[in-house]
Amino acid sequence: MPRLIDDYFMYIDKLEKTYGKEKTLVLIHCGDFYEVYGLKDPKTGEIFGSNIIQFSKTLDMEIGIKTKMEYQKNMVVMCGFPVNKGDHHCQRLYNAGFTIAIYEQSSTGSNCERKLKEIISPGTYLGIEDTPHITNHFMCVWIEKTTFRTPKLHFGLSTVDIFTGENILFEYHVGYQLNSSPYNELERFLISYSPKQIIFIYDIPEDEMKKVLKYLSNTSQIFHLFNRNSHETDPIRINQIKNSEKQTYQNSIIQKYFNSNMIDSYSKYAYALQSYCFLLEFIYEHNPSIVTKIKSPVFQNSTERVLLENHSLKQLNIIGNEELVSNSKKNSSVSKFLNVCKTNMGKRLLHESILNPIKNVKMLAEFYDRIDAVLQMDKNILPIDTIRNKLTEVIDIEILNRKIIKNNVTPCDISSLFYSLVNLEELFANYKKGIDSIEVNFCYIKKFERFHQSGNVQELISLIDKHIDIKKAMNITTNDYSIDFISRGFSKEHDQLIHEYNGNCKELDVIIRYLNTEMEKVAKKINNKDMIEIDVKKEETNIIITVTRFKKLITHLREQGYPRVSLSYENEDDIVEFELDTNSLDASDAKKANYYIKHQDINTLCETLDTNKQKVIESTKKQFGLLIQSLQTIHEKIISVCEFTSNLDLDYSKAFLSKKYNYVKPIIQDESERSFVSCHELRHPIIENLNMNETYVPNDIKLCNTQTGILLYGTNAVGKSSLIKSIGISLIMAQSGFYVPATSFNFSPYHSIFTRILGNDNLFKGLSTFAVEILELSTILEYADSNSLVIGDEVCSGTEIESATSLIVSTLQHLHKQNTSFIFATHFHEICHYEEIKNLDKLKIKHLSVTYNAENESLEYDRILKDGQGDTYYGLTVAEAYKLPKNILLNARNIRTKYLVNKEQQRDNILNLKQSIYNSNQLFGDICEMCKKNKSSEVHHLRHQKYADDNGFIGYLHKNSLGNVMCICEKCHQKIHQEDIQHIKKKTTKGNIFKEI
Repeated sequence: MPRLIDDYFMYIDKLEKTYGKEKTLVLIHCGDFYEVYGLKDPKTGEIFGSNIIQFSKTLDMEIGIKTKMEYQKNMVVMCGFPVNKGDHHCQRLYNAGFTIAIYEQSSTGSNCERKLKEIISPGTYLGIEDTPHITNHFMCVWIEKTTFRTPKLHFGLSTVDIFTGENILFEYHVGYQLNSSPYNELERFLISYSPKQIIFIYDIPEDEMKKVLKYLSNTSQIFHLFNRNSHETDPIRINQIKNSEKQTYQNSIIQKYFNSNMIDSYSKYAYALQSYCFLLEFIYEHNPSIVTKIKSPVFQNSTERVLLENHSLKQLNIIGNEELVSNSKKNSSVSKFLNVCKTNMGKRLLHESILNPIKNVKMLAEFYDRIDAVLQMDKNILPIDTIRNKLTEVIDIEILNRKIIKNNVTPCDISSLFYSLVNLEELFANYKKGIDSIEVNFCYIKKFERFHQSGNVQELISLIDKHIDIKKAMNITTNDYSIDFISRGFSKEHDQLIHEYNGNCKELDVIIRYLNTEMEKVAKKINNKDMIEIDVKKEETNIIITVTRFKKLITHLREQGYPRVSLSYENEDDIVEFELDTNSLDASDAKKANYYIKHQDINTLCETLDTNKQKVIESTKKQFGLLIQSLQTIHEKIISVCEFTSNLDLDYSKAFLSKKYNYVKPIIQDESERSFVSCHELRHPIIENLNMNETYVPNDIKLCNTQTGILLYGTNAVGKSSLIKSIGISLIMAQSGFYVPATSFNFSPYHSIFTRILGNDNLFKGLSTFAVEILELSTILEYADSNSLVIGDEVCSGTEIESATSLIVSTLQHLHKQNTSFIFATHFHEICHYEEIKNLDKLKIKHLSVTYNAENESLEYDRILKDGQGDTYYGLTVAEAYKLPKNILLNARNIRTKYLVNKEQQRDNILNLKQSIYNSNQLFGDICEMCKKNKSSEVHHLRHQKYADDNGFIGYLHKNSLGNVMCICEKCHQKIHQEDIQHIKKKTTKGNIFKEI
C-alpha cells in the first residue's frame, strides 16, 4: 500500500509539471474504485497535496481518512467512486474544468502494476454524454524566427479534431514586424477551429510571446508553452521538439499513424509537418486511442483560399463567440444565422466553408449548380423539407465513429447508428431519384452515384442487424451486458448459452410461482405484491421470504403431507418437466426478519443460473466486441457515409436559405482581368430579419472597372456600416458557395478582403486607437491590389481632423492607383472638395438619404443610396430628433456658425455672398454655375468681353448684362478660356442652363 501512495504523488507531480496545479487530478484504480488522495497535517488539520477538496465538492462526496497510512509524516485522506461510474463522474469533472490523469490497474494484489490509461483534458476528451460543442480541436502552433538576410517569421499550424478524427495542416511565412499583421492568419486559423487546447512551440522573445497570448486570449482554454531557447522548458520536451524537425522521426511518426508514404506530399511544408508530428505524439501520450485510425491530414492551401485580413471575420460579424456551440443564439453571427444544417456533421462543414471562402471558379460554379439542382427537385419531385426532415433523425455519425475506434460505445449508440443508416438509405435513394429526374451531370453527382452504387450504407445496416437485436439494444445506454441483445442465429454458442440461461430463469420462476400460490392459501398479499421473491446480492441469486411467512408455508406444506409436485415450463419449442420435493425445503438467515429458502435442487438451480448468467454476460460482451471490431475494420466506409451526409445537409441548407429568404444565384464573370462586384438590391442577411417592423431598403452596389471605389456619407444610424458590411458578407457567402441576399449578383472572385471597421484589442497593448488604425492601414496599403476588396468605416477617426483627412485622401489615391475595389464610410465632408479627390475618376461619392420631418420633429430614414455627399451638417439634426434641449441646440448652432462652418458651407447664407464689380445684381461665392461642385470665386462673361466695342456692347447685348455673366470656379474659368468657348444663358422650367454658341 505505501507504494500506491508513493506512486500517486509521483503521478500528481508529473501531471502538474505539464498542466499546472490548478484543477488537475489523478484518479488511481484500486480494486473496484477510482480513488483520489490528499494529505492532512496532523497538527493544523489542513488538507493539501492535491485538489481533493475541489474534487469532493464537485461530486458532492465526503473525504475520509485512509487508516494506518502516512506520507511524509502526514495523514493520507481519500475520496473516490466505483469504476462502473467512471464515465459519468469523469464527465462531471470535465465539465467543471478539470484535467484528469487516469491510472489503470493492470493486475491484482498488493504490488500490482498501474499504467496511464488516458489524460482527460479539454482537447482530448470524447465523453459519453451529450455536449453542446460539435468540435473539439487540439492544436499545435510552431513559431520560428529566422534572421538570414531579412528577418522572417515562419508559422507551422496543425490541428486534430478528436470528435471526428479530422486533421488540418497550414503553413505561412511573413516578414518580421512588431505589430499584429504577422499573426492575422494565425488568428483566422484559431477562430476557424476554436481549439480547446493549444501547444505553442516558439523561439521569439518571451515578452513578445506574452503579447501574442493576450491577443489570442479568448480563443482557447489551455495553453502549453514550450520556449525552445529557455532553460525552464522541460529537457524532454526540448528533445522531442528537436526530433520533430528530423526527417527520420517524421517518417516514423507518419508511418505509425497512417502506414503509408504520404510524408512525400507534406515534406515541402516543413513547419506544418514538424508541428503535426509533435502534436500527434503529444496526444498519443494522453490517450493512444484518440489518434487511432484518424483521417489523413489535409493541407489548407492558401492559393485556393481568400485571404481575410485585419480580423475581417470578426469585423464583418461572420463569427461571434461560441461559434461551434450548437445552442448559441442564431443571430449572434452570420455563421450562426446561416447554419441551419440538421446534423452536426453538416454544421461543421458549413462552418468551415463560410470561414474559408475560395476563389476557385470551377468549384464555386459546381457549388451553385448543386444548390440549383436541389431547387429544381423541390419544384418537381423532391421537396426540400422531405430531405431535411429525414436528416433530423440522423445522429452525429462522425463522433460515433471515433467512439467506435476508441471502443467507447454502448449498444444504444450502435442502435442509433442503425436507425440513422436506415434513414440515410431512404434519403440517398430519394436524392438519386430526384437527380435522375432533372438530368444533371456534374462532378459531385458522379461521385455520389459511385458512392450510392457501392452499397456502403446497406452493408453497414446488414452488419449491425446481423449482430444485435436493435430494439433491445436501444434501451441499453451503458456497457452493462446483463441484458442480452445479440441477434439469434449469429452465434450458435451464444444461442445455446441463452437457451440454458433462459431455461434456468423460467424454472426458478415456475418454482416461485408455485410457492406463492401455496402461500396465498394461508396469508394475504399486501399491495398485491408477491410474498416470495428473487433476491440477487453480489451476483448471487436466492429466494427470499419473511420469517413469519416461511413458518406458515412450512406448516401448510406439512399439513399437505409435503407433496412432491410436478412442474413444467416452455423454453422456446421445448416443454421441460421436473419435480419439486417440498419435504426438503429449509431456510437460512438473510437480513432482518427474512429467510433465504434453501433446497438442494433450488440451490443447484440458483448456482447454475448465476454461472450461466456470467457466461451470457461474457458472451454478450464478446459478440458486441466482434461487431465493434468489424465496424473498426470498415471505418473508412463510415467516413464516406459521413462525407455524403454532411455535403447533402449543406446543399439542402443552402437551398433552404435561398428559398426562404429569396437569395439569388451569383453569376461569375471569369474573363475579367480584375476582381469586381456588381449587385442589384443588395441586403444584409441578418439585419433584414431583425427589424421586422421596418421595410428593409436594399441598394445597388457597383465596384468595377469604371467605378472601383465609393466614398459613403450619411447620418448616424442611417445604415452606413450595415451597407458596407453587407458587401463583404455577400462576397464571403458567394465565395463560400452560397446564394446571396440580392436580386442580381455579378462578380469576379476576390483574392483578398481587408476590413477596418472597428477597434480591436491590439497585439501590443498600450497603443492608442489611432496607432492601431495605422498598423492595420499599413497592412492594407502594403498588400491590397486589383484583386482585393477594402472596407473601411470611419478610418483615421482616432486623430485630429487635419491629419485624418490627409491620410484618408492619400489612402484613397493609393487604392485608386492600385485599381483596388474599396468602399469607405466617413463623416469627413470637406475632402469631397479636395482637388485630389476630384481627380479620382473611378471614385464615386455617395450618401444614404435621410430627411428631417419638421412637422413631427423626427428623422425619416430613407436609407437609399444616392449620388453626392448629402447634408453635410446632420449631427445637430439627429440631436434634435432625439429631443436634445432646445436651448442647447440653439447655442450649438450659433457655435457651429461662428467657428465650424467651412468656406464651402458659407454659400448657403446669401447675406455672406459678394457683389460683382461688373454687375451689382450678380452675387458670387455660391456654387459654381458650370460644374455645380466647387465654390464660385470669379465672374465670367458668357460672350467674352474681348469682343465688346468701346461702349461695352457685343452686338445688342451689353457685356456686363446679367444675362451675360455667370459665377464660376477658377478651374472652370481657365478651361473655358483655354478652349475659347462662348455660351448663351437660356431659361427652362427647371432653371437656367448654359449652351455653347
